[in-house]
Amino acid sequence: MSILEKVKANPIGTSNLIYLIFPVLSLSVLGHKGPLWSGILITVLFTVSYLIMIYDDLSKKIILRRTLLVIHFLGIFYFVGFFNASHLLFFFYGAYIIPYVFQLKMNSVEVFMYVSAFVFTIFIIGLDDKEYLMLMIPMAIVILLVMYGNFKVLESRKLQEKIRNQNAHINTLIAEQERNRIGQDLHDTLGHVFASLSVKSELAMKLIDKDVDKAKSEMASVNELSKDALVKVRAIVDDLKLQSFEEEIKTMDTLLENANLLFEFRNADRAKSLSPTKQSALSMILREAVNNVIKHAKATKVTGEIIEENKSISMVVQDDGIGMKNICEEDLKSIKHRVDAVKGKLDVNNLNEGLKITVILPRGDDTL
Repeated sequence: MSILEKVKANPIGTSNLIYLIFPVLSLSVLGHKGPLWSGILITVLFTVSYLIMIYDDLSKKIILRRTLLVIHFLGIFYFVGFFNASHLLFFFYGAYIIPYVFQLKMNSVEVFMYVSAFVFTIFIIGLDDKEYLMLMIPMAIVILLVMYGNFKVLESRKLQEKIRNQNAHINTLIAEQERNRIGQDLHDTLGHVFASLSVKSELAMKLIDKDVDKAKSEMASVNELSKDALVKVRAIVDDLKLQSFEEEIKTMDTLLENANLLFEFRNADRAKSLSPTKQSALSMILREAVNNVIKHAKATKVTGEIIEENKSISMVVQDDGIGMKNICEEDLKSIKHRVDAVKGKLDVNNLNEGLKITVILPRGDDTL
């Protein structure tokens, strides 16, 4: 990777180089203690160690990584002791490098080194400039909180990535389950039909020169079998398009059982009064709600119910998971679109434990 590519890959680390202007100003304008040559040498070593840490891959170079950190901290000690106490703010560098660049955890040796160096620097300030100490302590607290926050943000990102991977795996399992179901339907429904077609057509070919009437009879049988196969294929296709709600309940029961979740659904047969299209829409809404529970809710149980009223039928789906902190339409966008498509109403509520989704479909205009 070229230098330019490394700079583009780490824009934050590169932009932080601007703060090196402060030791340069101390050496040239603001004043310093000790010889000029030592200040220049320490500033150069500090800069070089920082550049290596942000641009080089040190994930497997543990000794080099820790050596560079030691040089980095010694540079800060020098800046604080020979320039001024405000250079304590250079610990912001480590608050970024250790979690984001080194990708380490809070219990790592490098974090212990960082905190130890930080405390030692505060001690130096206390000995050298007690008046400045009271100003630096709040800043030190802010820096440590920033580092803690960086670790938490990184943990959150890793957790989200893990969830995305799990979701992808769940979606793959769902697709695989659907393919297996379709394949089993085709095998059970059409396997013996095509075997019979093959046998009867071969028999007809053998009889065509010996017994024309029997050959015609076999071909008539082949024709009937072909028509029967066509009807069955159409039935399978229709089943894919418009699966009944009760059949969907059975599918969800299997899916949740495989995900180690309890499932209980009451009065599923009452959805029969809805048109096939509305039953299919309700099935897809249930499927998406269940998928959301599996992926996000951390639940142990899912319950559901169909409630009949004079002018509407409601489906209630509830889990005992973590719920949603701030419910917004975007989170359930796909479900909302399906509900709107059949002129229904969606109601989502957080409970003490879990989430409750209510879908209300009108009985009228049941030609949909």
